[in-house]
Amino acid sequence: MVNHNKKLYLILLALSLGLFIGMPNETEANGGPPYNIIIPPNDYFNLTYSYNFLQFDFNISTNVYTILNLDFNLSYHLLTSRQISLEIKNNEDVELEFTAIFDIEGFLDNLPENPSFQDLILGFQYNSFYKIKSNTSISQLSFKFIKSPIFGFQTEDNFSIGYYKGEISGNPELLSTYESESEGVNYINGEIESLEEEEVYYFTIYEVNEKPENPPSYNWLWILIPIAIGFVGILIVLSKKDYIKHIKRRTTS
Repeated sequence: MVNHNKKLYLILLALSLGLFIGMPNETEANGGPPYNIIIPPNDYFNLTYSYNFLQFDFNISTNVYTILNLDFNLSYHLLTSRQISLEIKNNEDVELEFTAIFDIEGFLDNLPENPSFQDLILGFQYNSFYKIKSNTSISQLSFKFIKSPIFGFQTEDNFSIGYYKGEISGNPELLSTYESESEGVNYINGEIESLEEEEVYYFTIYEVNEKPENPPSYNWLWILIPIAIGFVGILIVLSKKDYIKHIKRRTTS
């Protein structure tokens, strides 16, 4: 009887660990978001959520004990699925709030039509933001997106990861973004260092195009002066020729 109770206890303990460590809390969420996840150090969590032929694929790995509060609303109509991978590198435990925002109509009025950054023009076709907040500063937070039309990225275009801090308004800050390839899959990568404690960040993806070069500007005054001098010189030469012809006529007569 003791052995039976011990086995039953171990089974219940295993189910509890499976429910709260590395798996969505489906009991609390009733099968959908939000999820409250506990991720042990040097472990990861992955969730693929499907809705109306679309899916949201979320993956996070961490080197510290992490409590993840994950929320999103996939019921808003998107043309393509969404995918994001995060990697946390830190020196202390983290409690992270992550919200995928697919209904961005409320933010559109605060966004410039064609954001610009130095010599770049940014196109915003991704129509999604990822809201992130941490209870402590994070040394490095890395992003990885699969570059595929399935997830909203045309393979021939260039992209950059950008973010707003505090609120979505005006031009974004851009992360140093690079592409990589592994086993035939292309990725868009970037990272932010020193993510601030209790600060709200909004991350997204921008299509990057170089600004067209402006035609060279000319100082027309410096162009017209030599032309005028040359024209006057021609008049002087012609006048001299006419004067010489006039003298020759007088001498002949």
